[in-house]
Amino acid sequence: MLSMFPGIKFLARHKDYFLSHDLTLLPHGFIARIGELAEGEYVPNVSLVLGDVMNVISNAKEYVWFMADQPILSGSSIDRSLLTKNVQTRLIADQGMPKASLVNLRSSLKEKFETGLISKVNFAMAMNEKFAGICFPDLNGQVDFRSGFRGSDAEFHSWCTGLFLHFWEISEKTIPY
Repeated sequence: MLSMFPGIKFLARHKDYFLSHDLTLLPHGFIARIGELAEGEYVPNVSLVLGDVMNVISNAKEYVWFMADQPILSGSSIDRSLLTKNVQTRLIADQGMPKASLVNLRSSLKEKFETGLISKVNFAMAMNEKFAGICFPDLNGQVDFRSGFRGSDAEFHSWCTGLFLHFWEISEKTIPY
């Protein structure tokens, strides 16, 4: 029966994680498609999550997209790594994110850097054209960077791309100076 319902199978396989994370903050269509993450890998600690962010940047050929409620592109190693690439870089951030962080990124990355602001970011995401990683909110609605999921199969990547583009479309595009 579980093979007929990939979403239920995925949630059941990771029930301990989802008992402490809130999927109700996802747009409804993405909840219905949650089974598309089934081939992804659970990432059990923050060091692996941060390693995935670095891998997204270092392996990007076309684009790097981020979604976060706090600055994740602020380390000098991340800045240097992005500077050496000619890739589109997009960030969806909280409207309350410190403007200085956005201004510093814009001054480093110039026209390669685009920002979209939304009132509340509930998910963290890092992705390029081949790989995606996502962290869901805890039961208090705060992004939980301590663990998440990553994947490179077509369905996982498509689900993450769709979620990013959903929020990108509704975000207020800014040019931080």
